Amino acid sequence: MQVVDEAWLRLARAAKHHLTGYANRLSRMEQGLDWLSPQARITRLTQGLEQAAQALQGAGRQWTKQQTRELERRTDRLGTTLGPEFWKMHASTVFTWGDRLTDRAHRFVDRKITQTKIVQTGLTALDPHAPLERGYSLVKKQDGTFLRDSTEICPEELVEILPAHGRIMARVVDTEQDAQ
Repeated sequence: MQVVDEAWLRLARAAKHHLTGYANRLSRMEQGLDWLSPQARITRLTQGLEQAAQALQGAGRQWTKQQTRELERRTDRLGTTLGPEFWKMHASTVFTWGDRLTDRAHRFVDRKITQTKIVQTGLTALDPHAPLERGYSLVKKQDGTFLRDSTEICPEELVEILPAHGRIMARVVDTEQDAQ
């Protein structure tokens, strides 16, 4: 009897060891699937777009500063070369050019930010998780496929309901087709 008990204990330990290994592998695979999911991809793309928009804003500000400094340098050189009288006559024109240059740089950066936001909005609209956040759910059959029509399932079958957060296991009581 003791031999049977020892064998049983070894078998239980081996089974526990194998089940723990399978659980760890399944967890790693699940994490890998999460990384590959469309929602995670959209999140990564959105973050990339936000970083690109911030970099574009910074580059636009830097370019504007650089062009303003260059304009000031050339204005000073022009004023020195042509004399104060010429400068007094044409100062408003030079300032107008500077204002126009600054305005164009700001409009360029604003357009790029708007384009980035449009792409970001498009990606958000493609998020497969968004309908779930609005209250819809996915229904998965026992074979792992998603239910699209009530004719695909029979009473007494088990289904998995996937709302935005968590999951629900349910048994089908009855099905009904739409009257078309």
